[in-house]
Amino acid sequence: MKKYILAIGLIALLLVAGCATQEAEQETIKLNVFTWAGYAPFILAEEKGFFTEEGVNVETTWIEDVGERRVAMASGNIDFESATLDIVSLNIVNGVDEVVVLELDRSNGGDGIVATNDIKTVADLKGKTIATRAGDPGHFLLLYLLHEAGLSEDDVIIQDMDAGAAGAAFVAGQVDAAATWEPWISQAVEREDGSVLITSADAPGLIVDVLAGRTEFVDNNPEETKAVLRAWFKALKFKDEHSEEAYQILADAMKLSVAEYKDIESGLTWTYYEDNVEDFGTKENPGKMYDVMRNAQKIWYEEGVSDKQINADDYMRPEFIQNLY
Repeated sequence: MKKYILAIGLIALLLVAGCATQEAEQETIKLNVFTWAGYAPFILAEEKGFFTEEGVNVETTWIEDVGERRVAMASGNIDFESATLDIVSLNIVNGVDEVVVLELDRSNGGDGIVATNDIKTVADLKGKTIATRAGDPGHFLLLYLLHEAGLSEDDVIIQDMDAGAAGAAFVAGQVDAAATWEPWISQAVEREDGSVLITSADAPGLIVDVLAGRTEFVDNNPEETKAVLRAWFKALKFKDEHSEEAYQILADAMKLSVAEYKDIESGLTWTYYEDNVEDFGTKENPGKMYDVMRNAQKIWYEEGVSDKQINADDYMRPEFIQNLY
């Protein structure tokens, strides 16, 4: 009998320990970033303890591939993802239940299309071979520009590869053009006949980096969600006030030199708290973030990448910004 009681007690202890472990795991918020300067301040927030100051335990994870990030969000393996708003809108169409809670930055030259110098306009891309990753921001920018020029994806030849490989393929002379991002845009001129055809600076407000959270997590953890946002703004403030230290941390995180990181960062515009308040607006008076998502939905749908459109109003959560402090 004593052995039986002892066994029951041991099982109970194991169950308690298991529950405690599970609870501890649930308390860790997983936030994904990837190698792009616009997401690096989350690394700064972790490194400098800003998440801890805000009372949350955040673990940054690195998933580079857009498809893998989509699966990770859908399965609940990550709670937040850093991504462009066009990618988030495409994720939602593909069944990922997520909402937008923060605007991080706006691309201002950081994304673009490089091409041989005989290609003078977007219309000249007709019949050309272009390297890009389907469903990536570069692909979205390409579709938008083709649409504006009266063309479609059917008018060009797409070589599907990620942004880095696309930029490298162009520099190596393997394709006529590439939809990519920095540092590959600047490196386009390394090809003798290479040039920058157009960048996101020529289409302001089209590509916006955001933080999106799983709807279930955000709904069940509103205070934790706001804590993550406050930590982000602390990181931006620290970067502005302690730039030398911050740039070294950010460059190390991205495995770049400080000069390389700064060069990439120069192609984006940070959106601070006041910018977020204005750009999100409210449910009653929505800001321009809603228009950015609607535009993304329209392009993806009209170019046949998605088979339906969503209502942007259902996936924007301005209340977190509006009630942050």
